[in-house]
Amino acid sequence: MKFIDRPDFVKDRTEIEYSISTFAEQHGLMIHPKKDVNSWATKVVSAKGCPCVAERLDCPCDEALGDIDKAGVCRCLLLCTQDRYRIFAEGIVD
Repeated sequence: MKFIDRPDFVKDRTEIEYSISTFAEQHGLMIHPKKDVNSWATKVVSAKGCPCVAERLDCPCDEALGDIDKAGVCRCLLLCTQDRYRIFAEGIVD
Protein backbone atom coordinates (compact mmCIF):
# COMPACT_ATOMS: atom_id res chain seq x y z
CA MET A 1 0.00 0.00 0.00
CA LYS A 2 1.17 3.52 -0.76
CA PHE A 3 0.37 6.52 1.43
CA ILE A 4 -1.75 7.97 -1.36
CA ASP A 5 -3.93 4.82 -1.45
CA ARG A 6 -5.00 5.04 2.18
CA PRO A 7 -8.69 5.18 3.07
CA ASP A 8 -10.20 8.35 4.53
CA PHE A 9 -9.02 9.07 8.05
CA VAL A 10 -11.72 9.86 10.61
CA LYS A 11 -9.74 10.91 13.69
CA ASP A 12 -8.78 14.50 14.34
CA ARG A 13 -5.56 15.84 15.85
CA THR A 14 -6.98 16.01 19.39
CA GLU A 15 -8.07 12.36 19.28
CA ILE A 16 -4.64 11.29 18.05
CA GLU A 17 -2.88 13.27 20.79
CA TYR A 18 -5.09 11.62 23.39
CA SER A 19 -4.59 8.14 21.91
CA ILE A 20 -0.80 8.48 21.88
CA SER A 21 -0.60 9.91 25.41
CA THR A 22 -3.01 7.34 26.83
CA PHE A 23 -1.25 4.45 25.07
CA ALA A 24 2.12 5.57 26.40
CA GLU A 25 0.78 5.92 29.94
CA GLN A 26 -1.03 2.56 29.90
CA HIS A 27 2.10 0.73 28.73
CA GLY A 28 4.70 2.61 30.78
CA LEU A 29 6.24 4.16 27.68
CA MET A 30 7.79 7.54 27.04
CA ILE A 31 7.49 10.00 24.16
CA HIS A 32 10.85 10.56 22.42
CA PRO A 33 12.33 13.69 24.06
CA LYS A 34 12.89 15.36 20.68
CA LYS A 35 9.35 14.78 19.44
CA ASP A 36 6.17 16.65 20.27
CA VAL A 37 2.82 14.86 20.49
CA ASN A 38 0.94 17.87 19.08
CA SER A 39 3.03 18.15 15.93
CA TRP A 40 3.16 14.37 15.59
CA ALA A 41 -0.65 14.20 15.68
CA THR A 42 -0.75 16.74 12.85
CA LYS A 43 1.56 14.49 10.81
CA VAL A 44 -0.69 11.49 11.49
CA VAL A 45 -3.80 13.34 10.31
CA SER A 46 -2.00 14.61 7.19
CA ALA A 47 -0.71 11.12 6.38
CA LYS A 48 -4.11 9.53 7.16
CA GLY A 49 -2.39 7.17 9.61
CA CYS A 50 1.13 6.27 10.59
CA PRO A 51 3.41 8.79 8.88
CA CYS A 52 6.28 6.28 8.72
CA VAL A 53 4.86 3.00 7.45
CA ALA A 54 2.19 3.09 4.74
CA GLU A 55 0.65 -0.24 5.77
CA ARG A 56 0.02 0.98 9.31
CA LEU A 57 -3.23 2.90 9.31
CA ASP A 58 -3.34 4.21 12.87
CA CYS A 59 -1.12 5.79 15.51
CA PRO A 60 -0.29 4.32 17.81
CA CYS A 61 -0.40 1.35 15.47
CA ASP A 62 -1.15 -2.26 16.39
CA GLU A 63 2.48 -3.18 15.79
CA ALA A 64 3.97 -0.57 18.16
CA LEU A 65 4.29 -2.84 21.19
CA GLY A 66 5.96 -5.56 19.13
CA ASP A 67 8.40 -3.00 17.74
CA ILE A 68 9.13 -1.74 21.24
CA ASP A 69 9.64 -5.27 22.59
CA LYS A 70 12.24 -5.89 19.88
CA ALA A 71 14.04 -2.56 19.70
CA GLY A 72 12.98 -0.41 22.64
CA VAL A 73 11.23 2.02 20.26
CA CYS A 74 8.33 1.96 17.84
CA ARG A 75 9.15 2.08 14.15
CA CYS A 76 8.62 5.85 14.03
CA LEU A 77 10.84 6.47 17.06
CA LEU A 78 7.94 8.24 18.77
CA LEU A 79 7.26 5.83 21.63
CA CYS A 80 10.08 4.28 23.59
CA THR A 81 11.04 2.50 26.77
CA GLN A 82 12.41 4.48 29.70
CA ASP A 83 15.90 3.13 28.99
CA ARG A 84 15.75 4.31 25.38
CA TYR A 85 14.34 7.64 26.52
CA ARG A 86 17.45 8.22 28.65
CA ILE A 87 19.69 7.39 25.69
CA PHE A 88 17.79 9.83 23.46
CA ALA A 89 17.68 12.54 26.15
CA GLU A 90 21.42 12.30 26.74
CA GLY A 91 22.02 12.66 23.01
CA ILE A 92 23.83 9.33 22.72
CA VAL A 93 21.50 8.41 19.84
CA ASP A 94 18.95 10.54 18.01
